[in-house]
Parts: sequence; C-alpha cells; structure tokens
Amino acid sequence: SDFVSKDHSFYSGEQIEKSGILINDSPEEVTVRVNWTLKDSQGKPLLSKKGDLTVPQGETGFLPITFQTPEIQGKTEYVLEASWVDPAGKSHQAEPLSFRVFPREKFSWPGKKVGLIEAGLATKKILQDLKIPVVTLEEGSKVNASVLNSLQLLIIGRQSYPLATKLVEAEAIMEAVNNGLNILILEQLNRHILGLKLENTNSREVFIRAKDSPLFAGLDSQDLAWWRGESHLLPSYPSFDPESLWWYASYSYQGQMNAWRQRRAWHWSNKGTVATFSYEKPQQGNFRVLTEAGFDLLYTPLIELSLGQGRILLSQLDLTDHYGKDPVATLLFQRILKEYSSPKKETKTPVGTISQESAALLEGFGFQARLGISGRVVFLSPRDLEKLTSQQAIVLKDFLNKGRYLLTSCTSQEQAGNLPVEVKFEKREVFNPDLPDHPVFSGVGRSDVFLRQFHQFQAITGGKNGKISLCASGLAAVCQAGKGLVVILQVPPGQGKSVPDGWSRPKVRRLYATVLSNLGAISLVKPDWLAIGGWGQIEEWLPGYAERVAKKAPKVKESHFYPEEGLDWDPDAHVAF
Repeated sequence: SDFVSKDHSFYSGEQIEKSGILINDSPEEVTVRVNWTLKDSQGKPLLSKKGDLTVPQGETGFLPITFQTPEIQGKTEYVLEASWVDPAGKSHQAEPLSFRVFPREKFSWPGKKVGLIEAGLATKKILQDLKIPVVTLEEGSKVNASVLNSLQLLIIGRQSYPLATKLVEAEAIMEAVNNGLNILILEQLNRHILGLKLENTNSREVFIRAKDSPLFAGLDSQDLAWWRGESHLLPSYPSFDPESLWWYASYSYQGQMNAWRQRRAWHWSNKGTVATFSYEKPQQGNFRVLTEAGFDLLYTPLIELSLGQGRILLSQLDLTDHYGKDPVATLLFQRILKEYSSPKKETKTPVGTISQESAALLEGFGFQARLGISGRVVFLSPRDLEKLTSQQAIVLKDFLNKGRYLLTSCTSQEQAGNLPVEVKFEKREVFNPDLPDHPVFSGVGRSDVFLRQFHQFQAITGGKNGKISLCASGLAAVCQAGKGLVVILQVPPGQGKSVPDGWSRPKVRRLYATVLSNLGAISLVKPDWLAIGGWGQIEEWLPGYAERVAKKAPKVKESHFYPEEGLDWDPDAHVAF
C-alpha cells in the first residue's frame, strides 16, 4: 500500500510484503507474466515464483510479492529480482532490490540504575521494555551532587533539554561529568544545545564517520538510510504560515528559513527519515563526529563530547520514533545504552610544543598547550622542525618510544629530514583529497578536507624503516615510531579563510581539533549547560514563526564552538524575493 516505500532492513523470520508495479499508459488492457526471484548475496536463488498481472488501460496494477525472511545468525544481504514478458513477447528486467536481514539480538543490562529526565513517556517506556532500572528525576526532586554521582548514565529524553537545565545546576552536572558521569541527550528541538547549533536537515541518508566506534560494528552507511516507519518531530505535511501578512505570504509557502536566512524547499512526508535535525559540526573542543549529514556534510546527528572522565553523547538520530520498528535504529539505541553505561578509560593532557608561536596556535585552536616535549601528544609546526636541536630530537625519539604521539607538517625535504621517521614527498595538485583509514582520523572524512579549487602541496608518497598508513592523495600519513606514532598532516594549520579560495578555515580548525583530541589532547573549550536557543517547540521550526516572535525566544548569538563563520551559501537553497 506504500507506493514509494524504501524499506530495506528486516528481522530474521519477518514477513516481507513488496509489489511488482505496472503503470499501463498504453491504449488497451495489458497482461504481463512476472517472474520474481529471491537470491543471496552470491547470486544463489532461494525462492522463485511466477504470476500474471492484468492492468486496464490508464491504471496502475500491483502484483503482491510476499515471502518470509530466512533464519540467520548475523546481518545478511539478499537481492530481489523481477522480470516480465509483455504481450509482444519482449522480456524486461526490473531494477534489483537489495535488502538486509538482521537477527533479533538478546539485550542484557549490567544492572546499573539509569537516571532519566523526560517531559513525556517515550524513553521511559523503552527502558522499561528493556528491563533497565530507572531513576526518574522530576520537578520537585532534589537533584544534587550525591544523586548525580550515584549514576553512571543520565538520559535526557526527547524534547526535554529545557526541563533538564531547570532541574540540574550547571556546576553540579559539569562536575559530575568530569567525575565520570555519561549523559545521553536524545532528539531536541532547541536551536542550540550546550552551545551546538541545530538545523532542520530532514536527512534520510546519514553517513558513518567514526567506523571504529563500537556503535557501528558490522554496520555501514547503507544501514543508516531510509529507516522504516515515520518520524514525528515535525508535521509530515506542513503548509505555509496561515498568519502571514499578505505581502509575506507570497514567499512563506516556499519553505522554512534556515540559520543563514535562506529558504529550503518544502519537504513532503516524514517517511524514511533518519535524522530530522542535525548539529552543525563544531570547530573546536574535545568532540568526535560519529555520523554526518546535510549540505556539504556540514552537520552531524550523532556527536560525542569528552569532559574529564565522562562523555556527553548528543543524538539527533530519530531513535525514539524508530525504536522497535527499524532493526538498525533499535540496535543502535541498545548499543548506545550499553556503551555509555561504562566509564571512559582515558585521560587527556595538554599539548607539548617547543615554541611560543606553536603554543599560541594551539591555544587559538582551543587546546591547552605547554612548552616542552611532554604529555600524550606533541605538536611541531614546519618552522619548529627547522629549529629542532639534536638534543630535542633525542628527547622526541625517547618520547615516541614510550608510546606517545607527534603531530606535525612538512613543507620541505629539509624539514622532513628532522623527523624521527623517514618519509618521501612529491609536489601535487589536488582539490578532493582523502585521509588514511586510521583511528587517528576517526570523526573526519573527505568533506572535511574538500577544497573549492586545486591546491598545491607536498604529498606524502611513502616511507622507510617502519609501518606507515598512507592515503591516495598523500595529504596525510601515520607512521610507526617505536611504540608511538608520528602523524603528518599536510593541511597548513595557519592557513584558510572563512569564505575560502582554497583551504576552508572552519574545516582546518575542525580537522586539527578532531585529530588532536583523538591523540589525547585536552581542550579548554567546554560545553555550556545553559547555552540554549529557543523553547524547543515544534512551532518554532514552522514558517513565519521566527519573524513573529524572534525577539522573545531565547537566543545564543555566539558560541565558543564556532569561532569562525560557517559556509555562507547553499546552491540548493530556494530563495524567494
């Protein structure tokens, strides 16, 4: 009955209902013979059936295709193929339909109590179904340090962030996170959460950007596309603003205004939506982008912030609406609960360096820096490499032998000669570079290094005396040095503009912030518990509302997560004058 359904994830043993669809635009009634076959990923036929379909002139006919998915132990891919013969005897082949079948995994909870702040009941019902003990924090309850310290995980339910800020003081919650409390913030509608900007992307396709995360074991980006069911954060079929003035109505119906005051084409239905809203990726702080979506892949519906011994996971994936309906959404929700029920086993340190100039650059990126080769990670600029003394080189080699990290860039072979590893370079021009497939670059992808024109740089082409992870473009490399790593990143840290003709300054900041954070550097940029924009109501995202109550709604005009302006243009925006 759902003509355009793109459901492609099912459970083992589930009944699947699809259709062969024939639109008869010929001048007479048509009868065709349809043959459909279910195959495994190797092309082996598992089930095959035939059927005749008769469709009157000018009408659409449906041939039911119904079968039960096989019993499987792990995620398995199948292909549904169909062909038909028309009245003239000519054979036709339909586009194959690929789909995936998942086992129903057993969920066991370690027995720890979970704190919940929720204005509704959706999250509480899911937790109860999973038999997770819940401590509900409500208005009137005393939420002090002892209550927070007794929890390992605090969940803020859908559209409940404003309530959470009223119940828990900023100082108490940040101290609890520093001491090891994990927080899961589910789908919100506020325009800022903790200082992160929210945008309505209506994403039906989301891309995994941290595939080393245990959340995505055995999954790929195809699993985060066109989820089964429907999202309910915004109306499925919104109309133009009925309260617009006569002169305003001439363009309000053309779409919702985004953060840059551009009008996006009106969306139609919420079926298959994976993330109604996404955060603009931050440019600094101890964050890791787990997934990305939206224009220029500038947004993320799933991002992790580290603070002391704790973590904050902000999820704008529409998990609440799709839990129990889509296998991947259900699996992800369960994995998130398990992963963030345990403390983080990591301590971040200031970044070591050997010059005041590099220390100032690191502090400009929001990181705590100190002079000297110490901590978990050292940063050396190209100029630092030129000035590296023989004594500093010995200390650096010993530092790396202890299993620590060096992040650096080279602009000449002379600078490269002072590295503790031997690498080869050549000049190249590139505008669409890639990055090594290595955990050091977890959370960044090609969109984060994409250029708007060709750029010349010293590309890394190989190395000697040890293991080296390269990428095709030569933009970066990860070299083994004793028990440690040397990360060479040929993106100039001091270059770039907000409106770039080459390197994009916001992307340069984001790239260095992510890599340094992955290497164990501590950022001075912290989330702001009270940095909220708007009231978190549905009406705030509908056309015309912002213009009527713009001066009344809570705003966060500036956020320390975004020191540079983001992209200021969008070729897909529909602007009406």
